[in-house]
Amino acid sequence: MMKLKKIIIYILLILLVPGCNNEEFFEEERPAQAPWQTVDEFEFAVSGAYGLAVNAGWSSFVISDIVAEFIQSDLMYFSQNQEAWPVNDFINRQTGERSLPMEEAFVNCYKVIGACNAGLDFYYENDRDPFPTVTSAVKEHNVDRIAGELHFLRAFANFSNVKRHCPQYDPEQPNDDRLLPLRMSFPTGLDNVTNPYFATTREMYDTIIYDLQTAKDYLPENFNSTHHPSYQYHSRATRWAAAFLLGEVYFQMRNRDAALTEFNYVIEES
Repeated sequence: MMKLKKIIIYILLILLVPGCNNEEFFEEERPAQAPWQTVDEFEFAVSGAYGLAVNAGWSSFVISDIVAEFIQSDLMYFSQNQEAWPVNDFINRQTGERSLPMEEAFVNCYKVIGACNAGLDFYYENDRDPFPTVTSAVKEHNVDRIAGELHFLRAFANFSNVKRHCPQYDPEQPNDDRLLPLRMSFPTGLDNVTNPYFATTREMYDTIIYDLQTAKDYLPENFNSTHHPSYQYHSRATRWAAAFLLGEVYFQMRNRDAALTEFNYVIEES
């Protein structure tokens, strides 16, 4: 029996060893591909970011910000804690207290930022032309438009975190508190994940302005027949949305002239 086992092992070695051609044995026959091979697939990059932003239930930063602002407004003076919301802490501006909804919103913002960075990395690593065989109209109205939406959503998420966690912007001060990680690309290694760059409040605002100005350049004003069909239902960002949000950012920074310019642009041109 032992002799038979040895014979079988020798036969297997004879068959397998010649088939191992040095390092070629370890070469990938199917190298990893980008997750988006067509323009229609690239739509999933931005639809995924939208989904994380608005379809995350109470973890959604969009919903949490609306609820928090309502609680802190003059419309609500007193209520009991509901749905994990420490209402009295919000009414009394107890900002030192931890809040589960705000913590979940913080995490949700970075999920959206990560999804946007993945799509934008793909777009810029391919010199803003990841699908060179498509027509110029498809590139402008879909590929560039998707990049514009990703810039818009990244700015939206960063602005939500900045308003919630950074000191109020003061144009007369350096605004050099470093409280938030700045993510401008998708992390590719452990060091990127565990040792992020903490930006100053000023840098965070500069990044938000850059994203919204870029979004204004890339986003269309209205739907046309070249766009993805889902764009016609007025549930996705347009140039007007980017301009309005940029106006909000300038207003938060106490740059009222710049804010008025953006708001007038929306009122007069849309």
